[in-house]
Amino acid sequence: MANSIALGEKFLPVLQKIYKASAKTAVLEDTAGAPQKTDIAGTYKIPVIETVGLGDYDKATGSPAGDVTFAWKSYQFARDRARRFQVDVVDDLATFGLAFGGVAADFNKRHVVPEIDAYRISKIASTASIGGTQADLENAAAWKAALNEALVYMDDAEVDDSERVLFITSAGYSAVKNDATTAVQTDAFDRCETIIVPASRMKTAVDLNAGATSDAGGFTAAESAVNVNFLIVDKGAIWAGTEHEALRIWSPSENQGPNAWLTDYRIFYDCFVRQGLESGVYLHKAAESVS
Repeated sequence: MANSIALGEKFLPVLQKIYKASAKTAVLEDTAGAPQKTDIAGTYKIPVIETVGLGDYDKATGSPAGDVTFAWKSYQFARDRARRFQVDVVDDLATFGLAFGGVAADFNKRHVVPEIDAYRISKIASTASIGGTQADLENAAAWKAALNEALVYMDDAEVDDSERVLFITSAGYSAVKNDATTAVQTDAFDRCETIIVPASRMKTAVDLNAGATSDAGGFTAAESAVNVNFLIVDKGAIWAGTEHEALRIWSPSENQGPNAWLTDYRIFYDCFVRQGLESGVYLHKAAESVS
């Protein structure tokens, strides 16, 4: 059994590396500053700081007192997802490593990463008090005008260009990038870190399948979902996190079922717009629901 524990410790970093390299929203992780892990799985604390503006200096009494509030806000990951899968028995550990690596890579790229990206986009898009508008964008000029309107919003919200991330569909990016007309221009791609996200992950709401059977799982767009055209966020306004639980691996001799390697994979994840920083998010969504 000790050998199986060592295998879990060996392969978990591989899964984490694959996830980080593939997830479109990984850029939003660990950007809020000093999240503190608690003793409860999937629970973190992030500081909330409030101050007041300047007052007049008085030569007799000096500087006016100002209230400062520093408090910790707890964030509990709402998503606790898992899957058990088996790899047929192989001759030795080296061969198992190759087989597991292939399964892990496919599992992460096809299922874990798309689900987390879609959930995060939908979670941000459904947050109250963020900026944005709703309209269909049918040509390059409309896309450019919409992006320019979003830039003005972010400027007025005093979000520095270096902190902006633009998530946009391939259709939108191509429409703007390949348009040669000069009637309407935009410098959105220069002023924001731009990430092209598959349209299937750009929804305002998603449903997560409980995966009660071995052939079901993953996510789908919710019935109420609306397509997200693009989303611009201040990295400091968002905190997205993932927490992998240590892999549990049973060898064929330990597996009480089929003659195969058995692996339990579990991940906690979520995404939050930080309290008081909702103005650092701008959402542009389509006029009508997906369905």
